[in-house]
Amino acid sequence: MRESQAIIERISRLSRSLVRLDLAVEPALSEIEAGQYLLARPQTGWEPYLRAAWFPVWVGDGQLTVECPPSAVYTPGRPVSIIGPAGRPVKFGADVHHLLLVAHDHDPTPLQLFAARALDDELAVTLVMGGKTDYPMDALPTEIEVIEESGWKWPDKVAAIRWADMIVAVAPWMEYGEYYADLADTVRQVRNELPRGFLFGMFTYPLVCGVGACGMCLVAGRKRDLVACTDGPALDLSEVRL
Repeated sequence: MRESQAIIERISRLSRSLVRLDLAVEPALSEIEAGQYLLARPQTGWEPYLRAAWFPVWVGDGQLTVECPPSAVYTPGRPVSIIGPAGRPVKFGADVHHLLLVAHDHDPTPLQLFAARALDDELAVTLVMGGKTDYPMDALPTEIEVIEESGWKWPDKVAAIRWADMIVAVAPWMEYGEYYADLADTVRQVRNELPRGFLFGMFTYPLVCGVGACGMCLVAGRKRDLVACTDGPALDLSEVRL
Protein backbone atom coordinates (compact mmCIF):
# COMPACT_ATOMS: atom_id res chain seq x y z
CA MET A 1 0.00 0.00 0.00
CA ARG A 2 1.52 3.29 -1.13
CA GLU A 3 0.52 6.87 -1.89
CA SER A 4 0.15 7.99 -5.48
CA GLN A 5 -1.75 10.59 -7.44
CA ALA A 6 -4.78 10.07 -9.65
CA ILE A 7 -6.17 12.55 -12.15
CA ILE A 8 -9.92 13.03 -12.61
CA GLU A 9 -10.73 12.55 -16.29
CA ARG A 10 -14.52 12.54 -16.29
CA ILE A 11 -17.37 13.12 -13.85
CA SER A 12 -20.96 11.90 -14.11
CA ARG A 13 -23.87 12.12 -11.69
CA LEU A 14 -25.49 8.78 -10.84
CA SER A 15 -28.00 9.81 -8.18
CA ARG A 16 -28.57 12.35 -5.44
CA SER A 17 -26.00 10.55 -3.30
CA LEU A 18 -23.40 9.33 -5.79
CA VAL A 19 -21.11 10.61 -8.51
CA ARG A 20 -18.97 8.46 -10.79
CA LEU A 21 -15.36 9.49 -11.39
CA ASP A 22 -13.14 8.14 -14.14
CA LEU A 23 -9.52 8.36 -12.97
CA ALA A 24 -6.13 8.03 -14.60
CA VAL A 25 -3.91 6.13 -12.15
CA GLU A 26 -0.51 4.53 -11.87
CA PRO A 27 -0.42 1.04 -13.43
CA ALA A 28 0.03 -0.61 -10.01
CA LEU A 29 -3.45 0.49 -8.96
CA SER A 30 -4.91 -1.37 -11.93
CA GLU A 31 -4.08 -4.56 -10.02
CA ILE A 32 -6.59 -3.83 -7.25
CA GLU A 33 -8.65 -6.94 -6.46
CA ALA A 34 -12.23 -7.59 -5.38
CA GLY A 35 -12.66 -6.74 -1.70
CA GLN A 36 -10.02 -4.00 -1.71
CA TYR A 37 -10.51 -0.24 -1.67
CA LEU A 38 -8.67 3.07 -1.95
CA LEU A 39 -8.17 5.84 0.60
CA ALA A 40 -8.66 9.12 -1.24
CA ARG A 41 -8.18 12.80 -0.46
CA PRO A 42 -9.69 14.84 -3.32
CA GLN A 43 -8.57 18.26 -2.05
CA THR A 44 -5.21 19.73 -2.88
CA GLY A 45 -2.72 20.94 -0.30
CA TRP A 46 -2.97 20.31 3.43
CA GLU A 47 -6.43 19.34 4.66
CA PRO A 48 -7.50 18.56 8.25
CA TYR A 49 -9.99 15.91 7.13
CA LEU A 50 -9.61 12.16 7.08
CA ARG A 51 -9.43 10.24 3.84
CA ALA A 52 -12.51 8.64 2.30
CA ALA A 53 -12.78 4.99 1.26
CA TRP A 54 -13.43 4.63 -2.47
CA PHE A 55 -14.51 1.29 -3.96
CA PRO A 56 -13.68 0.88 -7.67
CA VAL A 57 -16.48 -0.35 -9.89
CA TRP A 58 -14.31 -0.83 -12.98
CA VAL A 59 -10.57 -1.29 -13.51
CA GLY A 60 -8.59 -0.92 -16.73
CA ASP A 61 -4.97 -0.48 -17.70
CA GLY A 62 -3.96 2.72 -15.90
CA GLN A 63 -7.60 3.63 -15.29
CA LEU A 64 -10.14 3.26 -12.51
CA THR A 65 -13.77 4.17 -12.14
CA VAL A 66 -15.06 4.86 -8.62
CA GLU A 67 -18.39 5.90 -7.15
CA CYS A 68 -18.45 8.25 -4.18
CA PRO A 69 -20.67 10.83 -2.45
CA PRO A 70 -20.56 14.36 -3.91
CA SER A 71 -18.93 15.64 -0.73
CA ALA A 72 -16.07 17.46 -2.48
CA VAL A 73 -15.74 19.70 -5.52
CA TYR A 74 -14.62 17.49 -8.41
CA THR A 75 -13.34 18.97 -11.66
CA PRO A 76 -11.67 17.28 -14.64
CA GLY A 77 -7.90 17.48 -14.49
CA ARG A 78 -7.85 17.82 -10.73
CA PRO A 79 -5.40 15.57 -8.85
CA VAL A 80 -6.51 13.20 -6.11
CA SER A 81 -4.15 11.79 -3.48
CA ILE A 82 -4.68 8.00 -3.34
CA ILE A 83 -3.37 5.45 -0.85
CA GLY A 84 -3.89 1.84 -1.75
CA PRO A 85 -4.80 -0.76 -2.58
CA ALA A 86 -6.01 -1.27 0.99
CA GLY A 87 -7.83 -4.22 2.50
CA ARG A 88 -7.62 -7.96 1.92
CA PRO A 89 -8.51 -9.28 -1.53
CA VAL A 90 -11.06 -12.06 -1.96
CA LYS A 91 -10.26 -14.67 -4.59
CA PHE A 92 -12.72 -16.91 -6.39
CA GLY A 93 -11.97 -20.58 -5.88
CA ALA A 94 -11.95 -23.06 -8.76
CA ASP A 95 -15.33 -24.38 -7.56
CA VAL A 96 -17.04 -20.95 -7.80
CA HIS A 97 -19.20 -20.71 -10.93
CA HIS A 98 -22.21 -18.78 -9.59
CA LEU A 99 -21.73 -15.55 -7.63
CA LEU A 100 -24.65 -14.07 -5.67
CA LEU A 101 -24.36 -10.42 -4.63
CA VAL A 102 -26.88 -8.88 -2.20
CA ALA A 103 -27.29 -5.16 -1.48
CA HIS A 104 -29.81 -4.37 1.25
CA ASP A 105 -30.72 -0.70 1.78
CA HIS A 106 -27.34 0.11 0.26
CA ASP A 107 -25.90 1.12 -3.10
CA PRO A 108 -24.19 -1.84 -4.79
CA THR A 109 -20.94 0.12 -5.23
CA PRO A 110 -18.81 -2.01 -2.82
CA LEU A 111 -19.93 -5.16 -4.67
CA GLN A 112 -19.23 -4.08 -8.22
CA LEU A 113 -15.56 -5.02 -8.39
CA PHE A 114 -16.61 -8.54 -7.33
CA ALA A 115 -19.00 -8.55 -10.28
CA ALA A 116 -16.38 -7.18 -12.68
CA ARG A 117 -13.75 -9.74 -11.68
CA ALA A 118 -16.31 -12.55 -11.79
CA LEU A 119 -17.43 -11.56 -15.29
CA ASP A 120 -13.76 -11.49 -16.36
CA ASP A 121 -13.58 -15.10 -15.12
CA GLU A 122 -16.81 -15.94 -17.02
CA LEU A 123 -18.80 -16.63 -13.85
CA ALA A 124 -22.57 -16.20 -13.68
CA VAL A 125 -23.47 -13.19 -11.50
CA THR A 126 -26.80 -12.32 -9.87
CA LEU A 127 -27.34 -9.12 -7.88
CA VAL A 128 -30.27 -8.81 -5.48
CA MET A 129 -31.19 -5.19 -4.79
CA GLY A 130 -33.41 -4.99 -1.72
CA GLY A 131 -34.76 -2.13 0.36
CA LYS A 132 -34.27 1.55 -0.30
CA THR A 133 -31.81 2.87 -2.85
CA ASP A 134 -31.95 5.35 -5.70
CA TYR A 135 -29.13 3.64 -7.56
CA PRO A 136 -29.87 3.59 -11.32
CA MET A 137 -30.14 0.04 -12.63
CA ASP A 138 -28.87 1.08 -16.07
CA ALA A 139 -25.49 1.91 -14.47
CA LEU A 140 -24.89 -1.82 -13.85
CA PRO A 141 -23.22 -4.12 -16.40
CA THR A 142 -25.81 -5.73 -18.66
CA GLU A 143 -24.26 -9.17 -18.06
CA ILE A 144 -25.48 -9.14 -14.44
CA GLU A 145 -28.89 -10.59 -13.63
CA VAL A 146 -30.57 -8.03 -11.35
CA ILE A 147 -33.41 -8.94 -8.98
CA GLU A 148 -35.18 -6.02 -7.32
CA GLU A 149 -36.94 -6.77 -4.03
CA SER A 150 -38.49 -4.71 -1.25
CA GLY A 151 -36.52 -6.28 1.60
CA TRP A 152 -33.98 -8.94 2.55
CA LYS A 153 -36.56 -11.77 2.83
CA TRP A 154 -37.15 -11.98 -0.91
CA PRO A 155 -39.35 -14.91 -2.12
CA ASP A 156 -36.61 -16.78 -3.98
CA LYS A 157 -34.00 -16.37 -1.24
CA VAL A 158 -33.62 -20.10 -0.56
CA ALA A 159 -33.40 -20.94 -4.28
CA ALA A 160 -30.78 -18.22 -4.80
CA ILE A 161 -28.64 -19.55 -1.93
CA ARG A 162 -28.86 -23.07 -3.36
CA TRP A 163 -27.78 -21.71 -6.75
CA ALA A 164 -24.82 -19.75 -5.40
CA ASP A 165 -21.29 -21.03 -4.94
CA MET A 166 -20.33 -17.81 -3.15
CA ILE A 167 -22.29 -14.88 -1.67
CA VAL A 168 -21.14 -11.33 -0.90
CA ALA A 169 -23.56 -8.96 0.85
CA VAL A 170 -23.57 -5.31 1.85
CA ALA A 171 -25.89 -3.43 4.20
CA PRO A 172 -25.84 -0.19 6.22
CA TRP A 173 -23.37 -0.48 9.08
CA MET A 174 -26.16 0.06 11.64
CA GLU A 175 -27.79 -3.18 10.43
CA TYR A 176 -24.76 -5.47 10.11
CA GLY A 177 -25.63 -7.57 13.15
CA GLU A 178 -29.28 -8.15 12.25
CA TYR A 179 -28.95 -8.57 8.50
CA TYR A 180 -25.78 -10.64 8.33
CA ALA A 181 -26.98 -12.91 11.16
CA ASP A 182 -30.26 -13.52 9.32
CA LEU A 183 -28.45 -14.30 6.08
CA ALA A 184 -26.03 -16.65 7.86
CA ASP A 185 -28.93 -18.47 9.56
CA THR A 186 -30.64 -18.98 6.21
CA VAL A 187 -27.44 -20.41 4.72
CA ARG A 188 -27.20 -22.85 7.64
CA GLN A 189 -30.80 -23.95 7.10
CA VAL A 190 -30.24 -24.51 3.38
CA ARG A 191 -26.77 -26.09 3.52
CA ASN A 192 -26.80 -27.51 7.09
CA GLU A 193 -23.68 -25.45 7.83
CA LEU A 194 -22.01 -22.11 7.14
CA PRO A 195 -18.97 -23.25 5.16
CA ARG A 196 -15.77 -21.28 5.19
CA GLY A 197 -15.34 -19.07 2.14
CA PHE A 198 -19.02 -19.17 1.13
CA LEU A 199 -20.67 -16.09 2.69
CA PHE A 200 -18.96 -12.71 2.99
CA GLY A 201 -20.27 -9.48 4.47
CA MET A 202 -18.88 -6.07 3.55
CA PHE A 203 -18.03 -4.13 6.73
CA THR A 204 -17.73 -0.63 5.32
CA TYR A 205 -17.51 1.25 8.59
CA PRO A 206 -15.78 4.63 8.23
CA LEU A 207 -12.35 3.21 7.29
CA VAL A 208 -10.20 5.82 8.96
CA CYS A 209 -6.56 4.72 8.88
CA GLY A 210 -6.50 1.67 6.59
CA VAL A 211 -3.75 -0.05 8.58
CA GLY A 212 -5.60 -1.35 11.66
CA ALA A 213 -4.05 1.20 14.01
CA CYS A 214 -6.99 3.27 15.23
CA GLY A 215 -9.39 0.47 16.23
CA MET A 216 -12.44 2.26 14.80
CA CYS A 217 -13.52 -0.70 12.66
CA LEU A 218 -13.10 -3.65 15.03
CA VAL A 219 -15.45 -6.59 14.42
CA ALA A 220 -15.98 -9.34 17.00
CA GLY A 221 -14.60 -12.58 15.59
CA ARG A 222 -15.01 -16.16 16.74
CA LYS A 223 -11.29 -16.57 17.48
CA ARG A 224 -10.08 -12.95 17.64
CA ASP A 225 -11.24 -9.44 16.94
CA LEU A 226 -11.10 -8.64 13.25
CA VAL A 227 -10.08 -5.29 11.81
CA ALA A 228 -12.35 -4.44 8.90
CA CYS A 229 -9.86 -2.16 7.14
CA THR A 230 -7.11 -4.81 6.91
CA ASP A 231 -8.79 -8.19 7.53
CA GLY A 232 -11.68 -7.06 5.32
CA PRO A 233 -13.68 -5.09 4.55
CA ALA A 234 -15.11 -8.30 3.01
CA LEU A 235 -15.16 -10.60 6.03
CA ASP A 236 -15.95 -14.30 5.92
CA LEU A 237 -19.07 -14.50 8.10
CA SER A 238 -18.10 -17.98 9.29
CA GLU A 239 -15.32 -16.19 11.24
CA VAL A 240 -17.52 -13.38 12.63
CA ARG A 241 -19.41 -13.52 15.91
CA LEU A 242 -22.92 -12.50 14.83
